[in-house]
Amino acid sequence: MVAALTIGVAVPELSEYVALDPCWAIGDPRHQAQAAVDGWRAAGRLPVHGRDVRLAFREYRVNQAGEKVAAARALAEEDGAFAVIGGRDFTEGACWLARSGVPVIDVNAVPSSTLAAHTPWMFTLRAAQDVLYRAFIRWADHHGRLAGRAIGVFSDRLTRESTAAALAELDRLGHEVLIVLHSEGLGAGSERDHDAPAEFEHAGVELLLGFVGGSSWINTLRGCADRGYTPALLDLETGEHTNDVTARFHPPALYDGTLALAMSRVGDVAAGWPFDLATESALAAYERHTGRGVAREAPVRSGEWSNLLITADLVSLLLTGLEHAGPGPTREVLVSGLEHIRDLPAASGADVSFTEGQHWGFRSARTIRWDAGRAAWVAESDFDWPL
Repeated sequence: MVAALTIGVAVPELSEYVALDPCWAIGDPRHQAQAAVDGWRAAGRLPVHGRDVRLAFREYRVNQAGEKVAAARALAEEDGAFAVIGGRDFTEGACWLARSGVPVIDVNAVPSSTLAAHTPWMFTLRAAQDVLYRAFIRWADHHGRLAGRAIGVFSDRLTRESTAAALAELDRLGHEVLIVLHSEGLGAGSERDHDAPAEFEHAGVELLLGFVGGSSWINTLRGCADRGYTPALLDLETGEHTNDVTARFHPPALYDGTLALAMSRVGDVAAGWPFDLATESALAAYERHTGRGVAREAPVRSGEWSNLLITADLVSLLLTGLEHAGPGPTREVLVSGLEHIRDLPAASGADVSFTEGQHWGFRSARTIRWDAGRAAWVAESDFDWPL
């Protein structure tokens, strides 16, 4: 009989948001994770060094920090998870696991300081938030989008530290910021969103940078449009700004043609580009597991598409780490195995690398453009911008 390691899977529960609009649905991460594992098994890569894996699932509401910690605790203490893969907005749960000495690979772009504070146990798929924000400023400067513009910046509590890194990069490159507004929001909108458009307009802001959650960004841009205020915009992959689902809520006349820096493969479908092999493999594995097809067309009408690709990447990273760890893995050896992942093709974005001092994954990004007529992001470049 083949021994099995228990791998915990944190499952986001989004019914409150889906009730507002079905587009916020992300499908069932349980099926997505099992499909990815089945894909490895079909390819002959499981068992790994004589060990199979068994998945254990725990659910949490994404706006309830206590439930994230409770899910993490249950995975570790009740399910006996050897390691855990996270889900959207699972950060508090991931931090609890790391403090408890359980390896965890999460999704969100948290600041480098958060990863450092939870070393060596915490990893994340996306680039560290401050790393991304600094790269975004360099990208905007390189493409001549900042020079001579009166710049305004909007941040919230989840992005304040990384916004400071972006402001420092703007200063280093010689760009003056006219006004910086801070929200107390935590990614789900705030009262500040409704005042911000008038404050930016009165300050004379010509270029607006929004380091806030998706709900706040929607509220702010709608407020600008209602006032007839039309600042230039640049965007980036923060707070789920760069997916078709979120961006379709932005005022078309204001947001059409906006360029953004994205780590994910959003925009491939609308650009008519062929899928990367890792992307197609993840979609095919999910279709085999569920017995239903996944539409390959733009716009992407729900969060299921991106979530199944993200889940496939989390499974791939963990199992690749186990491959590197060798037979009889311990949690410490798994961490070392993860730290030896280099340029691993990802289904949801650019290649992933981890190193001992950098536990964040995506290492490059690309330019995408919002096409309001098609309600879709369109890829403008390959992953050619280093993070």
